[in-house]
Amino acid sequence: MSEKWKTILAAGMVILFMIFIFAAAGVYYETNDDRIITEFLSGSMTGEPDARVIYQNYLLSYPLMLLYSITVMVPWYGIFLIGAHCVSLFIIVRSILSVCETEKETGGGNRAVCGTAVIGCLYAATNSVYLYGSSFGGGRL
Repeated sequence: MSEKWKTILAAGMVILFMIFIFAAAGVYYETNDDRIITEFLSGSMTGEPDARVIYQNYLLSYPLMLLYSITVMVPWYGIFLIGAHCVSLFIIVRSILSVCETEKETGGGNRAVCGTAVIGCLYAATNSVYLYGSSFGGGRL
């Protein structure tokens, strides 16, 4: 399988998986920390947007603060969490597909093992706090 097709397959798997999770579980903040971070970034708690939030690096929160300065109607923090989750899943699935292809070329590739690894990765992602902790507006869709 070419590198292009492995990338397309990995992206497709992550997109389908995320659509399934959003349809089955919805999207909402799991803890109050996420809500407080959003309030600091948007300025609703402090009166003006502030990038100095607890539990998040300043270099990550500063661009979010700038986006909240433009408009608070878009849940930038929730979009960031979902995006980060999708990127990390893509990297993991793409890596598994590359390892499986390498094993196949050297004579050891077992598709059942590789498929189980991908499914296990996606299943583990369903238990991630960030998947359920992401939000579009802080409420359930």
